[in-house]
Amino acid sequence: MTGLAANITPAPLSIAGVTALSKPYDGTAAASLLTSGDALVGVLGSDAVTLSNSGAQGAFASVNAGSALKVTTSGFTLGGASAGDYALVQPSNLTANITPAPVTATIIGNPTKVYDGSASTTLTAANYTLSGFVAGQGATVPQSATATYVSPNAGSGITIIRRWCCPTSRRMPEPTSRTTRCPRPAPEPAPSPRRR
Repeated sequence: MTGLAANITPAPLSIAGVTALSKPYDGTAAASLLTSGDALVGVLGSDAVTLSNSGAQGAFASVNAGSALKVTTSGFTLGGASAGDYALVQPSNLTANITPAPVTATIIGNPTKVYDGSASTTLTAANYTLSGFVAGQGATVPQSATATYVSPNAGSGITIIRRWCCPTSRRMPEPTSRTTRCPRPAPEPAPSPRRR
């Protein structure tokens, strides 16, 4: 019989050895890929097929912080004399984390009070500044809160210790006269002896 025709479709090639890298929150879905160990899977015989990752890129399924987020890939290409005989399948089933970005809270200004025998004082939103936000984003500390001077005695430049519970929606740092993180409340410091 003559005049018969049929198709030979490209054979699929997959890519092994690609890893998506975790990152801190930056407001974008861009994901970095580790491609140093990438390799083609499915090349037949001695076919001349090469893999190029020069245009490879990844994208998280969400821009928000989270664990085991799906990462899609694109930009891997084939080269070589036999490249037209194959169809490349971009790496899939990749996941990575977007960790919460650290925000620094610092006490500003010069909170003062009249000597009253105690080490406690009240801080308001005007006594804090927050830094470390992604461009176009921000937050404030709206609540008033009790803080403690390291000494109840009259003086200037006395260190203030502020202890609070971090909000459940975001892990916020503990504002003090020196920048710190907010792990867990520590015991109250013993007041300095009063002078007579």
